[in-house]
Amino acid sequence: MMALIIMFLVIGVIAGCSNTADTPPQTTDTAQTPTPPTTGEPTAPATDTKDWWTPDMDCALCHASNVESMQNTKLTISAHAQEGQNCVDCHGLETLQEAHQGATTVPGNITVRMPKEMCFQCHGSYEEIAALTADSTVLPKKDGGYANPHVRPNENHDADVECYKCHKMHKEYDNRAECLSCHHTGELTCYTCH
Repeated sequence: MMALIIMFLVIGVIAGCSNTADTPPQTTDTAQTPTPPTTGEPTAPATDTKDWWTPDMDCALCHASNVESMQNTKLTISAHAQEGQNCVDCHGLETLQEAHQGATTVPGNITVRMPKEMCFQCHGSYEEIAALTADSTVLPKKDGGYANPHVRPNENHDADVECYKCHKMHKEYDNRAECLSCHHTGELTCYTCH
């Protein structure tokens, strides 16, 4: 019996010292790639964003549905993705650093409303956008023709509308809904309803 035990020990030592070419070398380097916490689970207490988030991380690790939406050609975000835009381009480095700093959970899907100034950086001012959408057919008038959705028709309309009111980047949405919330009959001519 003792001979059998010794034989297994010898085989174990020999096998342990066999060719280790398939085994990656062990390293004493303590630097590791930051790993985000699992969705919905609390993170370790973080005092700084650099604890686990970097701007070049794959956002899909935590926000898969947002990143997947960039490939859906029915969504506005896909046009931005086709132009080579990424998450940092639209959401801004400072905004993302703030959002991730001290984060204690990871929402699977994020709904961030970007201020119109972020959109204006690429798309221009309201006036420039209105000129570009002069031939828009999004809002048909009952009496014929179309209303330009980027032109404020009169003082009864908000002069400072945020882009996200009509443009939901990562989800399907009727971009006419903001206008139709008041013009619920589809009539776009003022003072014809009330």
